[in-house]
Amino acid sequence: MTRRHQASGFTLVEIMVVIAVIALAGQLVLANLGALVPSTLLDSASRQLMGMIETLRSEAQLQSKIYQIELDLDEHRWRIILPPEERLVSDQMVVEDTGLDWRDLDHRIQFDSLQVPGGRIQRSGRTRIVMDKNGFTGDMILTLRMRGENDNKLAWSIQLRGLDRKSELSTSNQGEIPRLDLVTESHF
Repeated sequence: MTRRHQASGFTLVEIMVVIAVIALAGQLVLANLGALVPSTLLDSASRQLMGMIETLRSEAQLQSKIYQIELDLDEHRWRIILPPEERLVSDQMVVEDTGLDWRDLDHRIQFDSLQVPGGRIQRSGRTRIVMDKNGFTGDMILTLRMRGENDNKLAWSIQLRGLDRKSELSTSNQGEIPRLDLVTESHF
């Protein structure tokens, strides 16, 4: 009686079936991941900018100096403007309008608008968010969107409330922008 030695392992057909199943699962994951990418990009850019605003508010309050963030709504970039006493050059002359390097938004994201009290909405040009010596700003809403017509329904809005020095992020998958209410004495 002789025993035959059986080979163990997988056949080529079994390996190909497993690879096909993995590829199909990968396609399903990638299709769903595409929907998450725009909101993740908007969330990241908004939170980075909001974090910088909060940092500058704290810095303005701690150092009792005026800090600013300049927004370029056309080029979709922003930069920090230092207080005048920190803009001195070697000959002790104040350099006007000197800020730190521009920081571009991700190329897929754009500034949509800046809303200030009184209903004024700015969609182009340069503007500044000023933190006074106590860290106060004016009330405003800065809205970011994805570039392109397909993703225009997503709107991430940074709401700055000047009197209580708070920032809040609101999101909309339908393109809705929060309205900036005028603060009056009746709010207190």
